[in-house]
Amino acid sequence: MWNEKEKEKIASRIRQTKKAKIVFLSPAIFAGGTRPRQFDGEYVTLPNGLKVKWLAGAIGRSELYGGWDIVRHRPKERMPMIPAGSVIYVEIDSEEHIPHLMELANGMHFTDENAHEGFGFATITSANESKEEL
Repeated sequence: MWNEKEKEKIASRIRQTKKAKIVFLSPAIFAGGTRPRQFDGEYVTLPNGLKVKWLAGAIGRSELYGGWDIVRHRPKERMPMIPAGSVIYVEIDSEEHIPHLMELANGMHFTDENAHEGFGFATITSANESKEEL
């Protein structure tokens, strides 16, 4: 997704501001509606175990995900799903966390359910970049 030059610019910008954003490229299913199960009220734990401070979320209106379970011959359990394009702004506590954050820059599945179906695919970028900077 990002080439090495772009990733270094993103890491440099995060180093300056201590802020990053998680951009969802596919819908995600969160147990708390607009908050993932890994959110404790102040911090959110990312798929690689890194805890970052939740600053804000620009999250679209959640919809209900469901469907038909062909194996069990009954409706699937309905779950809240946030739309692709939603963004979570986070802050790191220490510059030492930047390499762990950048491990996820080229994509991660950040969802409470159905990652194997492609839900919750997201990328990391700096919070204040412009296309010209990358």
